[in-house]
Amino acid sequence: MVKRGFFVMHKLVTFLVLLAVVSGCTPPPPSVPAPLPPPPPLPSSVVEPPPPPPAPGPTPESAAATIRIATFNIRQFGVTKRNKPEVMAILVEIVRRYDVVAIQEIKDASGETPGAFLNAINALDGPDYAVVASPRTGATASSSAKEQYAYYVNTATVEVLDDGALFPDPSDAFVREPWAARFRATRGNFSFVLLDIHTQPTAAVAEVGALHDAVLWARTRYDDEDDFIALGDYNASCSYASPAQLDDLAFRGASYTWIVPDDADTNLAASACAYDRIVSTDAANGDYTGRWGVDRAFSDTAVSDHWPVWAEFYADRDGRSCCKTCTAGKACGDTCIAASATCTAAPGCVCDE
Repeated sequence: MVKRGFFVMHKLVTFLVLLAVVSGCTPPPPSVPAPLPPPPPLPSSVVEPPPPPPAPGPTPESAAATIRIATFNIRQFGVTKRNKPEVMAILVEIVRRYDVVAIQEIKDASGETPGAFLNAINALDGPDYAVVASPRTGATASSSAKEQYAYYVNTATVEVLDDGALFPDPSDAFVREPWAARFRATRGNFSFVLLDIHTQPTAAVAEVGALHDAVLWARTRYDDEDDFIALGDYNASCSYASPAQLDDLAFRGASYTWIVPDDADTNLAASACAYDRIVSTDAANGDYTGRWGVDRAFSDTAVSDHWPVWAEFYADRDGRSCCKTCTAGKACGDTCIAASATCTAAPGCVCDE
């Protein structure tokens, strides 16, 4: 009796469930929220502002008002170094920054490096350069002391006036005699004589002192010139020469201006040493703009262990005094004009501040 009642009850429950499904009485599934509509597109007129235009470079007029003269000891510059394209690319780029570059330590018995370097410089777009190279010099028994000097000159801004000459050195004061040559700014009246020097480190004080005699000789050779600039690797610092030793020299006297000071750092070594110098005679002070620098263009000693050093000179103030100085605007002939104006007058007696 119990089993039959259970079976009947089970069938009744099953029938009621089926009846609920057929009649749609099951609970609905949970609702899913509709997706949000996409954001409206930005108007087509909304755009990022264009970058500002680059600042204009110097005008030819302002670029021609000064020239920059540099000195650069390119350590052991010979066949091996010039066959390294990555090094040559750096050297070429450096030289083309300047109007005249005095080079020291060209070591090539074949004598081909100065010309090969010139070809590399002139392979780039821009003004042509010329070279004035010395004979190989080095008055010692060691062939490693023999070197050449060379001046590389931007022919658009500077004119080469002679073939140069080595100081005769009657007292045998130098291992490598200074190399003198004369130049003139093409867009002004500044003419000058350069004396390129690479002293022997262990004799630096004596050789720097002897530069006074080299300048006196140059004054005789170029007797119509009054602007002389002695530049190069003086080795005039650190263990080779102290400021006190240099102060005792006639070449450190009042008639000379040491443009690169004793506390400059011109080499890549950890110690700060002012080996490379630019020294001008007093007459050239009126042409010197007061600007100089050390060109830290590289950090790899495969290029050199010295950095180039440069000084800037006015191209159009040689041998004249200023009748007026422009404190606003700029000089133009014998008057001052607005800084934005173009000067068409020849150089006159008015100077910029």
